[in-house]
Amino acid sequence: MPQEDIEEQYRRCQVYLNERDEVAFSRVLRELCPQTVFFENDRRGKPEFDSIIPNIAHSRTDCVDITMPSPGQEQSWRSPRDRQEMIESRICRFSYERSRWLWHLWDRPMKFDPPEMEHGQLVAFFPAHDDTMKKFALKVLRLTRKITWGETGYGLAACRWSQSGGPVRRIITGSKPIDPSEDIRLNKYYDDAGWDDRLPDEPTIPGYEYLEWHRLPVRRPPLDPNDR
Repeated sequence: MPQEDIEEQYRRCQVYLNERDEVAFSRVLRELCPQTVFFENDRRGKPEFDSIIPNIAHSRTDCVDITMPSPGQEQSWRSPRDRQEMIESRICRFSYERSRWLWHLWDRPMKFDPPEMEHGQLVAFFPAHDDTMKKFALKVLRLTRKITWGETGYGLAACRWSQSGGPVRRIITGSKPIDPSEDIRLNKYYDDAGWDDRLPDEPTIPGYEYLEWHRLPVRRPPLDPNDR
């Protein structure tokens, strides 16, 4: 049956990941399946944003498609070389919509240091009425817990970013600043030793600036590289 004719269901989980968290989560996925491949996706079909990338943090777009062999494909799987091969080969499919930075320029004093981190999400699609594929898709969603703090969905590095903002500190959307006294430790997925990928040279997470409440946001450069 052609891929586009398969009836799909989906599940998703909300996460708040900065670039270090994105690198760590990419490593989690590659630990589960070394054949995992990441594709940029600008959702407009532009070929210049259709590349295979080393990890999520290298994307120049807001969205990353993730593909890996589904159960039963392990022996026959061939890593796709382009988007068309990816579409034809996958059964379960995954899409990561990245977190982003928001600058709100209010006309009143703010109680936190900008920018604010807005959520992203990981979405898993799987064939309807297929319990094996559903179980696998939900397993991949649960892997986010390896690089997030408790049940919050906040990436470990994002939490430490919040803690480092000085007396006022920074906030992750929907939360209070995370108290510096919280002992939040990075794990093996953040240690570059033993992994062959790294952060990109320049920051890539998108940022948006709200000049006024009633106007659309203006895209602005990402954070300073030292603030990743």
